[in-house]
Amino acid sequence: MGLPLIIIEMLTMLCLAIGYKTKLVSVLLIAALFVQNISHHDFWFAEDDQTYAQKQNEFFFILSLIGGVIHLHVYGAGGISVDHRLKSQ
Repeated sequence: MGLPLIIIEMLTMLCLAIGYKTKLVSVLLIAALFVQNISHHDFWFAEDDQTYAQKQNEFFFILSLIGGVIHLHVYGAGGISVDHRLKSQ
């Protein structure tokens, strides 16, 4: 499950970086990041304090990335994106 999810995330991040199909790609990236976050950073099952703190920090870091992608989904990619150039033609 790990490698296909990473490939999906890399392709969606590339599309977001150039601003291509921003709305669709952001939904895919939100879903992939959410699944990865829940499956890999399960701090609620940590056995010691150091592992708990590390996994909790990683969990909230990915959660903040999801928030940024939601912001991008709501407001769009901006004026220099591929979507904007295709729409203006």
